[in-house]
Amino acid sequence: MGDVAIIALGACAHWGSVQAARRGWCLCQMGCKGPATYSPCPIVQWNNRTNWPIGAGHPCIGCTEPYFWDTMPPFYLGVGSPVMGDDGLGLQVLERLQAEWVFDDQVRFVDGGTWGMALLPDIEDAGKLIFLDAINSQRDAPGDVLLLERDEIPLVTDHNKRSPHQVGLREVMAISEFRGTLPADTCAIGVVPQIVDIGTELSPIVQASVAACILKVIERLRAWGHTCTRRL
Repeated sequence: MGDVAIIALGACAHWGSVQAARRGWCLCQMGCKGPATYSPCPIVQWNNRTNWPIGAGHPCIGCTEPYFWDTMPPFYLGVGSPVMGDDGLGLQVLERLQAEWVFDDQVRFVDGGTWGMALLPDIEDAGKLIFLDAINSQRDAPGDVLLLERDEIPLVTDHNKRSPHQVGLREVMAISEFRGTLPADTCAIGVVPQIVDIGTELSPIVQASVAACILKVIERLRAWGHTCTRRL
């Protein structure tokens, strides 16, 4: 049957949460400008390819952008800064799965954050793989629960991003595929977002679909032969 890794994307770090930042969680609450910056820092890296700011757990300040001192401040937004609305779906589904269900020992949960390359060991060590995330779709309505099979998750660069984190996820999956280590049983389960913008909560229509998303995960795990029992 093999073990299965369930990876939630979209976790966010806060100021003071150094370990969470180093684990690759999103740094948007710390004022990170990464989503608005077009730079190959994680590929080029700095100081003789030693590291790059986000890799060291520090938010990007967008210093490679033209006139960044005028367009990128404030550099730090502090603990109280909002997150990105429905982008937090994956983490909420992961937390509720762990709180509401009991699984066999071969099911493990991973807070995947937003930085794909940090997920390579978890992906390559898994026998089966489920990604949890908000999934963009022009064919479906906000709140719809979607399941993308392995061959439906894009592994090459295109202009139709299916997930807010697809750039990092796509790269790490492509590398795993090239190395022959991407599990044959891989899928992505999520909900079409309504709001991926400033906001601390899921939109009502996405929040109402969380339970259905959880059941979709349970259905896939049982189809793979795993034991899933609802907590009393």
